[in-house]
Amino acid sequence: MFADIDGDRDYDMLVGTEARGVLLYRNQGNRTAPRFVLDESFVLPVHGDAVPAVGDVDGDGDLDLIVGGVGGGVLLFENLGGRSGR
Repeated sequence: MFADIDGDRDYDMLVGTEARGVLLYRNQGNRTAPRFVLDESFVLPVHGDAVPAVGDVDGDGDLDLIVGGVGGGVLLFENLGGRSGR
């Protein structure tokens, strides 16, 4: 899924995997010429198949991360760091 995770006005990519949980690929290019680079520093405590989604769950103007799994259950990672892009 694509969202402006770092607030720089271009879309970054979140990918759910079975072996490594959720991976973040930051767009090091721009909107018209994207270049996605794996951010090895982005780590989530998610195990098994992970399906990411983002939205402003708590209505405070920033993006929160929701991760579901194939086996059921949902995890909410609330953004406490301030505003983010849309």
